[in-house]
Amino acid sequence: MYVDFRELNKQAMKVDYLSLNARYEASGLNQSAFAKQEGLSPTMLSYYLRKARASTELTDPFSSSSFQEVLVKSSGKSQITITTQSGVKIEIPF
Repeated sequence: MYVDFRELNKQAMKVDYLSLNARYEASGLNQSAFAKQEGLSPTMLSYYLRKARASTELTDPFSSSSFQEVLVKSSGKSQITITTQSGVKIEIPF
């Protein structure tokens, strides 16, 4: 019987990135403390968290916090006014 130890090792090393990311975010710990708690090096934890975030962005491209909700109101004017969260107003005539 032949046992491929490389394949066995790959299966043992599979990490559920999304679960790890959820546990990290819920922990309230910094990466170094959480890595120690999980028995990981801080470098490996950082790598796994990047993988989880990349995986999330691929499955849900709108999960990024760079998008903001836009509310459209009719004002009767022939211009569009955009007001940012910081209060800056941008008026675009049309």
